[in-house]
Amino acid sequence: ELLAKRSAIDAYIGNPSFVSSPCLNHLMDEETVQLIHFPEDPYNDTLTDQGAADYLAENPDAIVFTGPTGNKDATGYMAIAASQERTAVATFDWLGMYAALFNIEGMANQIIADTESRYKCSAENAAALTADIKQEDKPKILWASWIGSAGGWSMGSCPTWDTAYYCE
Repeated sequence: ELLAKRSAIDAYIGNPSFVSSPCLNHLMDEETVQLIHFPEDPYNDTLTDQGAADYLAENPDAIVFTGPTGNKDATGYMAIAASQERTAVATFDWLGMYAALFNIEGMANQIIADTESRYKCSAENAAALTADIKQEDKPKILWASWIGSAGGWSMGSCPTWDTAYYCE
C-alpha cells in the first residue's frame, strides 16, 4: 500500500482475519480482491493449497507470496521473510524487494529513508525524555508476536549479533 500498488493485489490466500488493512478488507468484501479461504475447514492445508493451485492455473503470471514456512519451492511462489527480521529498521528494507517487482526502487528507497528517519527521531525523543531516569527505574517493554504456525512467540532481542542495525 505504501507503494501505491494496492490495485495490483488480485487475491488473498488464507484467513482474512490476518489482514490489518481496512482498504484491503474492503476490497475483499467487495470481491474486487478474490479471497481463497475455506472457513468451514480453515486449517485444512490441502484445501488451501488446492485453492491456490487453481488460482495460479487461472492466473499463470501471478506471484504468490508465502512465509518462510510456506510452499516456497512451488512454481509461482516467492518466499517472504520480513516477519523473521529482528528489528523494525530491518523490516523496512523489505519494501525495496516489493518495489523491485514494479521497478519503483527509487520510490521505495525514499519511503524507507523517511520511515527510518522518523523511527530514529522517535527513539532519540524517547531517550531524551528518559535521560534523567535511573536505568533500574525505566519501564521494561517486551516486543513479541505470536506465530501460530511456528507454535510460539517471536521476541525481539538486544543487543543483536549484527551490528548493522542499532538495538531498538
